[in-house]
Parts: sequence; C-alpha cells; structure tokens
Amino acid sequence: MDWTDLAKILSPLAPLLGGVLGGPAGAAAGSVVGGIVGKALGVEPEPGAIADAIKADPEGAREKLAQADADHGASVIEMEARMLDTINATMREEMKSEHWLAWCWRPLFGITFNLVWTIHGLLIGWCMWQRDFSVIARIPDLTVFYGVAGAAVGIYAWRRTDEKKLGIAGPVISIANAATTIAKAVKK
Repeated sequence: MDWTDLAKILSPLAPLLGGVLGGPAGAAAGSVVGGIVGKALGVEPEPGAIADAIKADPEGAREKLAQADADHGASVIEMEARMLDTINATMREEMKSEHWLAWCWRPLFGITFNLVWTIHGLLIGWCMWQRDFSVIARIPDLTVFYGVAGAAVGIYAWRRTDEKKLGIAGPVISIANAATTIAKAVKK
C-alpha cells in the first residue's frame, strides 16, 4: 500500500487531508499528512499502519480523523498550494530566460521520454516476436524509471495546459491564495 492507495481510504473520512494525498503533491505531502493522521490514530505514519488502524476501528478512526482534518486540513492544503506556487514560479522564471535550454528542458525531457518509451515498446515487441520471453521478467525493473519520468512529464503537461487555458498574457492566479480562501471557508 502506498499514499495514493491510502488517499482512497482516507478521503471519505478526512476530505481535506485525503484530497492532498490524492492530489498532485500526494507523494511529497505523504510524510506530512501521514504524520498528522498517524499521530491522530496513534500509529506509525506509514500507509499500511494507518489503513490497518482505520479497518480495526472504523468509527473511532472516523472521529479522530474528522478532528485531525478540522485541525490541520486547511494548513496542509495551504502548504500544498505554496509548494505548487513555488514550482510554477520556477517554471515562469525559466521561461523568461534568454538561454533556450533554460525554457526548453521540460519539453525536451517529454520528447526524450516518449522516444525512449517507444523504443522500449518496440524492443520488447521484437524480443517477444523472436520468442525471447525472458524480457518480460525484466519489465518490472523499469517501473521506477517509467513512474518518475512519467510523473514529471504528466505534471508538466497538466500545468502547461493550465497556462494555455489562461493565455500567455492572461492573469496569473495564485494557487496559494485560492486554496487559503477555500480552506478558510471550510473552517467556518
């Protein structure tokens, strides 16, 4: 079990904390949210231990998690929003640079990743065509590579889509300000 799996269990019980785990900063926020939830339930801040505690006492966990969500949910959402704002500010500064590599490295990474992915797929298909099925046993070794690189490309594409929707000259919306407003409204 990982933080994403836990987010599915946690979201109905603690919507703010579960939403952060299930969001774009889920893995990065896992240690913070896990610490809050683990402390509330009196277990280690690990997805498996937290899930076991919820399954062992669903009603008790519901009460404790509702309190933790009320106490810490808004601040965790604000932390996630500030982290995303920092990432976006970095990307905007990179785009202002006059050196092509500073603003072009993310698209180049995406293109390179897709080429590598395509070549791997063709090579795996060719090996199977040659009846060398031992290559299938090696595919799990690529999980981390594909997971990390795919996440980087996916987040970049998602954020770039948002930028395009806003328009190049459009207003810059602060995620931190929007999240803080939402969190304050939820607290009331």
